[in-house]
This record gives sequence, structure tokens and C-alpha cells, in this order.
Amino acid sequence: VRSAIRNAKNEASSPRYVDGTISCIIETGGPVTYNDIADHLDITTTSHVGVAVNALEDEGVIEKETQGGRVHADLAIENIGELRQRARRRAEAAELLGE
Repeated sequence: VRSAIRNAKNEASSPRYVDGTISCIIETGGPVTYNDIADHLDITTTSHVGVAVNALEDEGVIEKETQGGRVHADLAIENIGELRQRARRRAEAAELLGE
């Protein structure tokens, strides 16, 4: 999961927006809008938030859903479990190969 978040930070315009997106979702305890994230970060526009959300979605960390004409972002719990399993398998393979 950390690797996926790190990759998203590299894709986004600023790591701050990636961190802010994740912390907003966790603190809220569920889906948040781009405006919720912008308010959490104390910024006035959502363009960079959108880039961060898309980067996190590309990495499988969050999922987006449109509700009432507004995009909501939430943690992709199912995907996070898969990301952890993949990381564990990579580590086991590296250990077996003596890396």
C-alpha cells in the first residue's frame, strides 16, 4: 500500500494532495467529495485534488463513485488487501531468490 501511495505521489502535482486525500477519507470515515478534500487542505480549488484522486485511483488505493452529480472518493478496501498480498508475494520471491 505504501508503494502504491508513493507511486501516486510521483504522479500527482504535489504529495500534499495525495496525503490530504487519504487523511480526509480516514478522518471522515467514508466517502468524501473533492470539495471536502479541498476544505480539509484549506485550499480553494479542486484541480490538484482531482489529479491526486486520479493518481490514487490508478494505483488501486481509492475508488471513485458519482452520487448526486458529485464525485466521491473512498478507500478501495478490497484493493488494499490485494496490494498487501502482492507486496508480500514480491518480498517472498525476493527472499527465495536471495535478493
